[in-house]
Amino acid sequence: MSLTMWSSRLMGRYEAALVQKPVPTKLATGGILWGCGDLVAQAGSKRREDDVDVARLSRAVIFGTLVHAPIAHVHYEFLERFCKHFRFSKRAVPVVKLVSEQCVDWCYFSISLYLFSMAKIEGFS
Repeated sequence: MSLTMWSSRLMGRYEAALVQKPVPTKLATGGILWGCGDLVAQAGSKRREDDVDVARLSRAVIFGTLVHAPIAHVHYEFLERFCKHFRFSKRAVPVVKLVSEQCVDWCYFSISLYLFSMAKIEGFS
């Protein structure tokens, strides 16, 4: 089986899972992506490549799975309903979502939520 066929099949299964069970699929995706992101960040900031801060990685996976993914799911569902309610054109929808995410609400909320959650998970009050 070629790599193209394999990746196409994998993407099809992922898209089917998003339709059939959107929240669990997004939770798993969030955990995997936050974990991978933390591994990349650790690789870029460590002197020795074999040092992985497992506690930090665990916090990132927990945050991505249990905090960020469910809230992001609700946020993006809201944006979909918002765009449909105000009947934005297909060309305007990505712009509306981009402005909302980067300038209006999501980026400020998401960053604050991350910093607060990491402090709580680490045990700070």
